[in-house]
Amino acid sequence: MVEARAAPLSRISRPGSTADLILDRMGVIQENMGAIPADNRNSIEAIPTDIGAAKASIIEVNANIDAVQAEIREVLGTVIHQYY
Repeated sequence: MVEARAAPLSRISRPGSTADLILDRMGVIQENMGAIPADNRNSIEAIPTDIGAAKASIIEVNANIDAVQAEIREVLGTVIHQYY
């Protein structure tokens, strides 16, 4: 991040001065901020896929619920016929 340089980052700072180091770090922060829009775009583009996966999971859960309900009905039918 901080390199030894002969020229200052600003006309009002000296190489290696506190102001120069702050300007250097601000430059790194600005570079990192440039990556934020791409990260946001990637996250937003992934949302439909995530929604599709969630929908598939819900459909699977509903299918399992139907199977469980059918099994419960079968067991209840057996119990009712045995005792009544």
